Amino acid sequence: MSLSVKFMACNAGCLNCYENTIRESIVRDYDIRKVSERLKQNLDGSGGVTIHGGEPLLIDSLDLESLFQIIHGKFGSTGVQTNLLLLNKRHIELFKKYRTHVGISIDGLDADSNKSRGYDPEKVLKNIKLLIDNKIGCSAIVVVWKYNKDQINRLLTTLIDLGIMDIRLNPGISFCDSESECTPAELLEVYRESFHLIRPELSLLPHRDIIDLLLGFTDSKIGRAHV
Repeated sequence: MSLSVKFMACNAGCLNCYENTIRESIVRDYDIRKVSERLKQNLDGSGGVTIHGGEPLLIDSLDLESLFQIIHGKFGSTGVQTNLLLLNKRHIELFKKYRTHVGISIDGLDADSNKSRGYDPEKVLKNIKLLIDNKIGCSAIVVVWKYNKDQINRLLTTLIDLGIMDIRLNPGISFCDSESECTPAELLEVYRESFHLIRPELSLLPHRDIIDLLLGFTDSKIGRAHV
């Protein structure tokens, strides 16, 4: 079981984010000493730690490094889940030093298909390339909505071409606009149309989950099947 360290502050304000109902502001208000103490208390028994948001790159770089030191000291690697808008040179240095796997949230290649995120993805795509060029491991979470469902294959192809080989497609669940959610039939069509992208070196979920289950790989400790 993996452990998440969550910071609520965020710079994006995604329209359908479940945290909007509990987030009061984008102020970076936290006590790093208390966070560090709680983290140390919960390391045993976890399979790894990912720093989540909100947006974790809002954390002061010194505080981020102090958390990385704790996590890396236990597991030999670290992880963050980010919109990647705030990436800078210092972050790249920390990611390389502490063997950070970077999970990236992106839903489209233009402002319209990425509108749930509330920002133009051009900077995110440039920063993905920067991470790949620096040999930093990356994965992507793509949320499927009515307004981006017809662009999913183009986005997936772009991410794969950039070098991301671990991608999860999640169905969008809205907390403010249920009309933006795909129907089960629409989701099925998205999954069906993107299935041809499967290749041995690519982990595309939930497609890979389906293959694993059909082959009897129900225990994540066994590892995913490559067919």
